[in-house]
Amino acid sequence: MIPILFDENAKTYNTNGVGALSDVISWQVSEELNGIFELEMEYPIAGAHFDQIKTSSIIYAEPYAGGAAQPFRVYRIGKALDGHAPVYARHVSYQLNWLVVMPFTASTLADCLTKLKTYSATENPFTFWTNKTINTGIAWTIPQSLRSMLGGTEGSILQTYGGDYEWDAWTVKLWNRRGADNGVRIAYGKNLVSASMEENIGNTYTGVCPYWSDEETGTVVTLPEKYILASTAADFPFERIKTVDFSTDFDDEPSVATLRNRTQQYIAANNIGHPNINIEVNMAALWQTEEYKGVAPLESVALGDTVTVDIPTLNISTQARVVGYVYDGVKGRYKKLSIG
Repeated sequence: MIPILFDENAKTYNTNGVGALSDVISWQVSEELNGIFELEMEYPIAGAHFDQIKTSSIIYAEPYAGGAAQPFRVYRIGKALDGHAPVYARHVSYQLNWLVVMPFTASTLADCLTKLKTYSATENPFTFWTNKTINTGIAWTIPQSLRSMLGGTEGSILQTYGGDYEWDAWTVKLWNRRGADNGVRIAYGKNLVSASMEENIGNTYTGVCPYWSDEETGTVVTLPEKYILASTAADFPFERIKTVDFSTDFDDEPSVATLRNRTQQYIAANNIGHPNINIEVNMAALWQTEEYKGVAPLESVALGDTVTVDIPTLNISTQARVVGYVYDGVKGRYKKLSIG
């Protein structure tokens, strides 16, 4: 699709807005699972509607082939060189960084998502949805930005409950697991153009030492075994233990069994005991070719999808998930897929 320009206050995008950016030279979208979601564009200063592209304007564009178009808010317009100007935009969900939520306590995940809007200090244009059913409680004692509550900080929703976010316009969706497994195989001689692999254990832990404390009484609950190891701990030369405070997870003093169960849930949700392995591939878009036209839906991939990767030269033969991509909007294909 051709990106469409909307004014800064637009919340719906079923019109042509200010107008189509039909003279676009290049544009790409980068997205990572539970991470960045940004758009970069090169546009001629003599092109249609360039003079109406302002910081905070919204560019409505396709994030990947077949994906529902998304609104990206312009935050930077670079200096024009040779008559072309770079334009940088971020998904409107970045607005969550500037929304403050007041302290609250929630008994379940569903209750928590409802209260994110109820306890917002200012007008909150976002809605929240999940397909996860978890009855674990959560609490915040100080005002925080909504984005930090969602993820990226200690005690966040993502850390507490796990899952994968999808930023769908003004709706925040927390999936139990984003994507699907359509049996796509990436391999040399089929659809793999190039590949590289990186393994990083710099931030990897192999176990968790949990505790609960009450500042008023001085009571502290720990496990008699002190910590719980991940099932893969023996794969590392020494134990790498992370201390985790679960004090805000329970209103009342938890039993040892309850604290142990919460710790095991935390280990599973946060991939404790697993190194960070990232495979970057340049993959031919077979689903766009005539030869694969009949099985196109089975060959296409999107963020969160599980794929099989066979790269003998890197000693890789495994199933893994698509955790990031860079999409070339003009060519209608991925420039890069990150699998890890």
